[in-house]
Amino acid sequence: MPIILVLPIMGLDIGTISSSNPIRRRTPALLPIVTKPSLITLFIGAVCDAKISNIEQQGCCPALEMTVVCKACVSIITVRRKKINMEILKSFFRYRKMKSLLTEAMQILYSEQFSFDAIVNKLKGSRLQVLLAINFAACSEKPITQILVNQLVHHLQSIEQEFNDSKKMRHLLTALEESSEIQWLLKCNTILEAKLACAEDEYSYKGYIYKLESIKKQPLSEEEITECQKLLKELAKVEDNMTNRNPLKLLSLLLIN
Repeated sequence: MPIILVLPIMGLDIGTISSSNPIRRRTPALLPIVTKPSLITLFIGAVCDAKISNIEQQGCCPALEMTVVCKACVSIITVRRKKINMEILKSFFRYRKMKSLLTEAMQILYSEQFSFDAIVNKLKGSRLQVLLAINFAACSEKPITQILVNQLVHHLQSIEQEFNDSKKMRHLLTALEESSEIQWLLKCNTILEAKLACAEDEYSYKGYIYKLESIKKQPLSEEEITECQKLLKELAKVEDNMTNRNPLKLLSLLLIN
């Protein structure tokens, strides 16, 4: 949005404008700045040209005439800037809030604090925000990324726009709470199964993934899982060599690698 297109007008040193230093010589510098012309920009340009012509023809006070023009420009720009800035700020704070809730929900989940009521009461936000964050934390098989947070924010905005009626929103929240609790309990069960696998063999696939996720407090990325698979294959080869080969030969093999 071309918000600052006419700001150089306000930057003119009005006190130095005189007949020997006409405004017309300085106004063309404004034109190259217009990269995306809009109706409001053209309107401001037309007003400025009219005022400049009026100054030259009638010999009016340049400072007074330019002050009028600048005040009009400031009023128009201020309204547009406030509107755009408010939208940007709302988007920023909404994103930051949902990222914070999602991060906290995952940390609680992977810290094995499995009480659903406890996490609902612990997270600070609207009921809709909290339940969506819990739902995403329980369903996600990937770590927190900008894409995941954007999906969460988009989901939140869609619900807020579609269910603006309070009665519909209450029904939705009831259904969402039940769904989120089910997803939460299923994820808790998955984590406990991985914990049991780790207790039996910490270098099994499930056990090793559990160990790393409990440290990170969130799921592993695809790249991290690939690296884990490679490492576990190498460990399996070493274990096989320890079982089937001469110890001296195994030692030489390890030194070579």
